Amino acid sequence: MEVIVALTIFLISMAAIGMLIDMATQRSADARSQTLAMQLCQAKLAEFAAGVQPMGSQNGVAFDFDPNWTWSANCTSRSDPANLWTVEITVERKAGSFSTSATLSQMILDPSIRGTTEGSSATAPAKTKTAATGKKGG
Repeated sequence: MEVIVALTIFLISMAAIGMLIDMATQRSADARSQTLAMQLCQAKLAEFAAGVQPMGSQNGVAFDFDPNWTWSANCTSRSDPANLWTVEITVERKAGSFSTSATLSQMILDPSIRGTTEGSSATAPAKTKTAATGKKGG
């Protein structure tokens, strides 16, 4: 009789441990997905700051690496100071019942207004090679 009770307790505890392992695995996947969403938000904000993406709102644009990941941008022009934009990026992933989203916002100076070094008339100074010669003494 004691063996049956001990075996029952053992099986119940194994089931509970199995559920805890499953929950931990799911939370780990959630954290990994949330981290990737934040990194994608930062990358898109950098694209807007560099002028790769035009200042303007966009909705539901799929990423090249995985069409389940989409991004949206909400760009709002500010009147004071001029040429300052508030850019809000939202990244989402929807795969079945599982979904992840992250949002980052940043104020960005319009990249088309900033100066660049492209097309400037100034040329970089030419590099010169110098050779050292030495004589062997004997």
